Amino acid sequence: MKNYKEIKIADTLNSQIVLPVHEYVGSDKNIKLGIICTVHGDETFPAFFLKNFFEELNTLKFEGSIVATSVANSLAMMNFNRQTPEQHGKTDLHEVFPGSPKGNITQRMAYSIKENIIDKVDVLIDYHCGGSGGRLQDRVDFNSDANEEIKFKSLNVAKNFGTFFIHENNLKGTAVNYANSQNKIAFNAETGGVYLSKIDRDYYLNNALKGIKNIMKSLQMLEGKVENNLEQITFNTKARIEVNPNKSGFLVSNFESHADLGKLIKKGDRLGYIFDMYTLNMIEDLISPVDGYLFFSRYSGVVDVGTKAFALADSNKVKKI
Repeated sequence: MKNYKEIKIADTLNSQIVLPVHEYVGSDKNIKLGIICTVHGDETFPAFFLKNFFEELNTLKFEGSIVATSVANSLAMMNFNRQTPEQHGKTDLHEVFPGSPKGNITQRMAYSIKENIIDKVDVLIDYHCGGSGGRLQDRVDFNSDANEEIKFKSLNVAKNFGTFFIHENNLKGTAVNYANSQNKIAFNAETGGVYLSKIDRDYYLNNALKGIKNIMKSLQMLEGKVENNLEQITFNTKARIEVNPNKSGFLVSNFESHADLGKLIKKGDRLGYIFDMYTLNMIEDLISPVDGYLFFSRYSGVVDVGTKAFALADSNKVKKI
Protein backbone atom coordinates (compact mmCIF):
# COMPACT_ATOMS: atom_id res chain seq x y z
CA MET A 1 0.00 0.00 0.00
CA LYS A 2 1.31 3.45 -0.90
CA ASN A 3 0.46 6.74 0.77
CA TYR A 4 1.56 10.15 -0.52
CA LYS A 5 1.16 13.57 1.04
CA GLU A 6 2.67 17.03 0.79
CA ILE A 7 3.35 18.75 4.10
CA LYS A 8 3.40 22.54 4.08
CA ILE A 9 6.55 24.08 5.53
CA ALA A 10 6.21 27.78 4.69
CA ASP A 11 5.03 30.36 2.18
CA THR A 12 7.68 32.38 0.39
CA LEU A 13 7.14 35.55 -1.65
CA ASN A 14 6.23 33.57 -4.76
CA SER A 15 5.70 29.94 -3.80
CA GLN A 16 4.66 27.46 -1.14
CA ILE A 17 7.35 25.17 0.25
CA VAL A 18 6.21 21.60 0.84
CA LEU A 19 7.84 18.36 1.91
CA PRO A 20 6.69 15.44 -0.28
CA VAL A 21 6.41 12.28 1.82
CA HIS A 22 5.99 8.83 0.29
CA GLU A 23 5.13 5.83 2.45
CA TYR A 24 5.04 2.22 1.32
CA VAL A 25 3.56 -0.23 3.80
CA GLY A 26 4.27 -3.94 3.62
CA SER A 27 3.31 -6.24 6.46
CA ASP A 28 2.38 -5.24 9.99
CA LYS A 29 5.96 -5.63 11.23
CA ASN A 30 6.94 -2.44 13.03
CA ILE A 31 10.34 -1.70 11.50
CA LYS A 32 10.41 1.50 9.45
CA LEU A 33 13.16 2.51 7.01
CA GLY A 34 13.53 6.21 6.16
CA ILE A 35 15.16 7.63 3.02
CA ILE A 36 15.95 11.32 2.45
CA CYS A 37 16.88 12.63 -1.02
CA THR A 38 17.93 16.03 -2.42
CA VAL A 39 19.10 17.65 0.80
CA HIS A 40 21.43 19.47 -1.59
CA GLY A 41 19.37 20.77 -4.50
CA ASP A 42 21.99 19.96 -7.13
CA GLU A 43 22.23 16.29 -6.07
CA THR A 44 19.31 14.83 -8.00
CA PHE A 45 20.37 11.25 -8.78
CA PRO A 46 18.91 9.95 -5.47
CA ALA A 47 15.41 11.01 -6.56
CA PHE A 48 15.90 9.06 -9.81
CA PHE A 49 16.94 6.07 -7.70
CA LEU A 50 13.88 6.50 -5.45
CA LYS A 51 11.49 6.49 -8.44
CA ASN A 52 12.98 3.24 -9.74
CA PHE A 53 13.09 1.70 -6.27
CA PHE A 54 9.42 2.41 -5.65
CA GLU A 55 8.51 0.90 -9.02
CA GLU A 56 10.40 -2.26 -8.06
CA LEU A 57 8.93 -2.20 -4.55
CA ASN A 58 5.49 -2.71 -6.08
CA THR A 59 6.63 -6.18 -7.18
CA LEU A 60 8.23 -7.20 -3.85
CA LYS A 61 6.73 -8.81 -0.79
CA PHE A 62 8.33 -7.05 2.16
CA GLU A 63 7.80 -6.48 5.85
CA GLY A 64 7.60 -3.18 7.66
CA SER A 65 7.34 0.15 5.88
CA ILE A 66 9.41 2.74 4.05
CA VAL A 67 9.00 6.49 4.55
CA ALA A 68 10.87 8.76 2.16
CA THR A 69 11.11 12.20 0.63
CA SER A 70 12.27 12.69 -2.93
CA VAL A 71 12.84 16.44 -2.46
CA ALA A 72 14.12 17.59 0.92
CA ASN A 73 15.09 21.07 -0.27
CA SER A 74 12.78 22.28 -3.04
CA LEU A 75 14.14 25.85 -3.05
CA ALA A 76 17.72 24.70 -3.58
CA MET A 77 16.58 22.23 -6.26
CA MET A 78 14.65 24.96 -8.08
CA ASN A 79 17.94 26.88 -8.39
CA PHE A 80 19.99 23.72 -9.00
CA ASN A 81 22.11 24.83 -6.09
CA ARG A 82 23.68 23.15 -3.10
CA GLN A 83 22.21 25.60 -0.59
CA THR A 84 18.88 27.25 0.11
CA PRO A 85 18.63 30.75 -1.42
CA GLU A 86 17.63 32.99 1.48
CA GLN A 87 18.79 36.19 3.09
CA HIS A 88 20.52 35.14 6.31
CA GLY A 89 21.42 32.32 8.65
CA LYS A 90 22.80 28.89 7.87
CA THR A 91 21.64 27.88 4.40
CA ASP A 92 23.08 24.36 4.02
CA LEU A 93 20.29 21.96 4.99
CA HIS A 94 22.93 19.28 5.56
CA GLU A 95 24.26 21.21 8.57
CA VAL A 96 21.20 22.43 10.52
CA PHE A 97 19.46 19.35 11.93
CA PRO A 98 17.30 18.96 13.97
CA GLY A 99 16.24 22.40 12.78
CA SER A 100 13.66 24.70 14.37
CA PRO A 101 9.96 25.44 13.72
CA LYS A 102 10.75 29.14 14.26
CA GLY A 103 14.09 29.38 12.45
CA ASN A 104 14.98 30.48 8.94
CA ILE A 105 13.61 28.58 5.94
CA THR A 106 16.44 26.04 5.95
CA GLN A 107 15.95 25.30 9.65
CA ARG A 108 12.20 24.91 9.14
CA MET A 109 12.84 22.41 6.36
CA ALA A 110 15.09 20.41 8.67
CA TYR A 111 12.49 20.48 11.42
CA SER A 112 9.78 19.22 9.05
CA ILE A 113 12.03 16.34 7.93
CA LYS A 114 12.78 15.55 11.56
CA GLU A 115 9.11 15.53 12.54
CA ASN A 116 7.71 13.68 9.52
CA ILE A 117 10.49 11.23 8.68
CA ILE A 118 13.41 10.89 11.10
CA ASP A 119 11.35 10.73 14.30
CA LYS A 120 9.04 8.13 12.75
CA VAL A 121 11.61 5.62 11.47
CA ASP A 122 14.00 3.12 13.02
CA VAL A 123 16.74 3.28 10.36
CA LEU A 124 17.67 6.28 8.19
CA ILE A 125 19.52 6.62 4.89
CA ASP A 126 20.41 10.18 3.85
CA TYR A 127 21.17 9.76 0.14
CA HIS A 128 23.58 12.17 -1.59
CA CYS A 129 25.58 12.13 -4.83
CA GLY A 130 28.09 14.25 -6.71
CA GLY A 131 26.51 17.64 -7.46
CA SER A 132 26.47 20.23 -10.21
CA GLY A 133 30.25 20.49 -10.33
CA GLY A 134 30.46 17.02 -11.88
CA ARG A 135 31.91 14.84 -9.13
CA LEU A 136 31.51 11.06 -9.15
CA GLN A 137 30.97 9.38 -5.78
CA ASP A 138 30.68 5.77 -4.67
CA ARG A 139 30.75 5.32 -0.91
CA VAL A 140 28.76 5.27 2.33
CA ASP A 141 29.50 7.49 5.34
CA PHE A 142 28.90 6.65 8.97
CA ASN A 143 29.12 9.16 11.79
CA SER A 144 32.35 9.56 13.75
CA ASP A 145 30.47 11.46 16.51
CA ALA A 146 27.93 8.71 17.23
CA ASN A 147 28.22 6.72 20.46
CA GLU A 148 30.18 3.50 20.00
CA GLU A 149 27.17 1.20 20.11
CA ILE A 150 25.12 3.03 17.50
CA LYS A 151 28.25 3.68 15.38
CA PHE A 152 28.93 -0.07 15.30
CA LYS A 153 25.31 -0.88 14.40
CA SER A 154 25.23 1.81 11.70
CA LEU A 155 28.49 0.53 10.18
CA ASN A 156 27.19 -3.03 10.08
CA VAL A 157 24.06 -1.95 8.22
CA ALA A 158 25.76 0.61 5.95
CA LYS A 159 28.34 -1.85 4.61
CA ASN A 160 25.49 -3.88 3.10
CA PHE A 161 24.84 -1.07 0.60
CA GLY A 162 27.79 -2.62 -1.20
CA THR A 163 30.16 0.26 -1.91
CA PHE A 164 33.91 -0.36 -1.93
CA PHE A 165 34.48 2.68 0.31
CA ILE A 166 33.08 3.04 3.83
CA HIS A 167 34.02 6.42 5.27
CA GLU A 168 33.92 7.29 8.98
CA ASN A 169 33.11 10.96 8.48
CA ASN A 170 32.33 14.06 10.54
CA LEU A 171 28.55 14.37 10.17
CA LYS A 172 27.90 17.03 12.81
CA GLY A 173 24.65 18.90 12.16
CA THR A 174 23.34 16.35 9.66
CA ALA A 175 20.18 14.28 9.59
CA VAL A 176 22.31 11.22 10.32
CA ASN A 177 23.88 12.83 13.37
CA TYR A 178 20.46 13.75 14.76
CA ALA A 179 19.13 10.23 14.11
CA ASN A 180 22.16 8.73 15.84
CA SER A 181 21.57 11.01 18.84
CA GLN A 182 18.14 9.39 19.12
CA ASN A 183 19.81 5.93 19.10
CA LYS A 184 18.70 5.20 15.55
CA ILE A 185 20.83 3.41 12.98
CA ALA A 186 21.69 5.93 10.26
CA PHE A 187 24.22 6.56 7.50
CA ASN A 188 24.81 8.59 4.34
CA ALA A 189 24.90 7.03 0.90
CA GLU A 190 27.11 8.99 -1.52
CA THR A 191 26.83 7.37 -4.95
CA GLY A 192 26.47 8.65 -8.49
CA GLY A 193 26.32 12.21 -9.75
CA VAL A 194 24.37 14.43 -12.15
CA TYR A 195 24.46 14.50 -15.95
CA LEU A 196 25.90 10.99 -15.98
CA SER A 197 26.64 9.03 -19.11
CA LYS A 198 24.16 6.20 -19.66
CA ILE A 199 26.84 3.67 -18.71
CA ASP A 200 27.57 5.42 -15.42
CA ARG A 201 23.88 6.09 -14.71
CA ASP A 202 22.92 2.45 -15.22
CA TYR A 203 25.88 1.29 -13.14
CA TYR A 204 24.98 3.48 -10.16
CA LEU A 205 21.26 2.76 -10.43
CA ASN A 206 21.69 -1.01 -10.58
CA ASN A 207 24.12 -0.97 -7.66
CA ALA A 208 21.82 1.26 -5.59
CA LEU A 209 18.81 -0.98 -6.22
CA LYS A 210 20.84 -4.02 -5.23
CA GLY A 211 22.19 -2.11 -2.23
CA ILE A 212 18.80 -1.03 -0.88
CA LYS A 213 17.51 -4.59 -1.15
CA ASN A 214 20.58 -5.79 0.75
CA ILE A 215 19.85 -3.21 3.43
CA MET A 216 16.27 -4.47 3.67
CA LYS A 217 17.50 -8.08 3.90
CA SER A 218 19.92 -7.13 6.69
CA LEU A 219 16.98 -5.56 8.55
CA GLN A 220 14.81 -8.64 7.88
CA MET A 221 12.41 -6.59 5.78
CA LEU A 222 13.07 -8.87 2.79
CA GLU A 223 13.72 -12.59 2.74
CA GLY A 224 17.07 -13.87 1.53
CA LYS A 225 20.76 -13.44 2.22
CA VAL A 226 22.69 -10.24 1.70
CA GLU A 227 24.50 -10.43 -1.65
CA ASN A 228 27.78 -8.64 -1.17
CA ASN A 229 31.01 -10.40 -2.07
CA LEU A 230 32.90 -7.16 -2.71
CA GLU A 231 36.10 -6.43 -0.83
CA GLN A 232 35.54 -3.21 1.11
CA ILE A 233 37.78 -0.72 2.89
CA THR A 234 36.97 1.65 5.72
CA PHE A 235 38.83 4.84 6.52
CA ASN A 236 38.43 7.97 8.64
CA THR A 237 38.99 11.66 7.96
CA LYS A 238 42.70 11.38 8.85
CA ALA A 239 43.15 9.10 5.85
CA ARG A 240 41.20 11.42 3.51
CA ILE A 241 43.51 13.32 1.17
CA GLU A 242 41.96 15.90 -1.16
CA VAL A 243 43.71 17.29 -4.22
CA ASN A 244 42.01 20.54 -5.19
CA PRO A 245 43.09 23.32 -7.58
CA ASN A 246 44.95 26.38 -6.36
CA LYS A 247 44.17 28.17 -9.61
CA SER A 248 40.91 28.75 -11.48
CA GLY A 249 40.51 27.46 -15.01
CA PHE A 250 39.47 24.42 -17.01
CA LEU A 251 40.18 21.07 -15.37
CA VAL A 252 41.16 18.25 -17.70
CA SER A 253 40.50 15.16 -15.60
CA ASN A 254 42.23 11.83 -16.09
CA PHE A 255 39.49 9.99 -14.17
CA GLU A 256 35.95 10.39 -15.50
CA SER A 257 34.31 6.98 -15.13
CA HIS A 258 32.70 5.01 -12.31
CA ALA A 259 35.33 2.35 -13.06
CA ASP A 260 38.07 4.77 -11.94
CA LEU A 261 36.80 4.94 -8.35
CA GLY A 262 38.62 2.46 -6.16
CA LYS A 263 41.77 2.48 -8.28
CA LEU A 264 45.06 2.53 -6.38
CA ILE A 265 46.81 5.76 -7.40
CA LYS A 266 50.55 6.03 -6.89
CA LYS A 267 52.28 9.01 -5.29
CA GLY A 268 53.29 11.39 -8.08
CA ASP A 269 50.61 10.23 -10.53
CA ARG A 270 48.88 13.01 -12.45
CA LEU A 271 45.16 13.25 -11.63
CA GLY A 272 44.55 16.08 -14.09
CA TYR A 273 45.67 19.55 -15.05
CA ILE A 274 44.30 23.09 -15.24
CA PHE A 275 44.60 25.40 -18.21
CA ASP A 276 43.80 29.12 -18.20
CA MET A 277 40.55 29.90 -20.07
CA TYR A 278 41.97 33.20 -21.42
CA THR A 279 45.56 32.44 -22.38
CA LEU A 280 44.91 28.70 -22.90
CA ASN A 281 48.22 27.98 -21.15
CA MET A 282 48.55 25.04 -18.78
CA ILE A 283 48.82 26.60 -15.30
CA GLU A 284 48.63 23.76 -12.76
CA ASP A 285 49.19 20.04 -12.47
CA LEU A 286 47.13 18.11 -9.92
CA ILE A 287 49.40 15.41 -8.56
CA SER A 288 48.68 12.67 -6.02
CA PRO A 289 50.71 13.32 -2.85
CA VAL A 290 50.31 9.74 -1.55
CA ASP A 291 49.64 6.18 -2.58
CA GLY A 292 45.88 6.01 -2.17
CA TYR A 293 42.57 4.71 -3.44
CA LEU A 294 40.64 7.23 -5.57
CA PHE A 295 37.29 7.74 -3.84
CA PHE A 296 35.92 10.74 -5.67
CA SER A 297 36.85 12.40 -8.93
CA ARG A 298 35.52 15.11 -11.20
CA TYR A 299 34.53 15.32 -14.82
CA SER A 300 36.51 17.75 -16.96
CA GLY A 301 35.17 21.31 -16.82
CA VAL A 302 35.57 24.78 -15.36
CA VAL A 303 36.68 24.90 -11.71
CA ASP A 304 37.46 27.64 -9.23
CA VAL A 305 40.19 27.96 -6.63
CA GLY A 306 39.62 25.28 -3.99
CA THR A 307 36.90 23.42 -5.90
CA LYS A 308 36.75 19.81 -4.72
CA ALA A 309 38.34 17.86 -7.53
CA PHE A 310 39.87 14.58 -6.35
CA ALA A 311 40.15 12.67 -3.09
CA LEU A 312 42.12 9.62 -2.07
CA ALA A 313 42.07 7.29 0.88
CA ASP A 314 45.70 6.95 1.99
CA SER A 315 46.52 3.28 1.39
CA ASN A 316 48.62 3.19 4.58
CA LYS A 317 45.65 4.27 6.71
CA VAL A 318 42.76 2.16 5.39
CA LYS A 319 41.36 -1.01 6.87
CA LYS A 320 40.05 -3.87 4.75
CA ILE A 321 36.83 -5.48 5.98
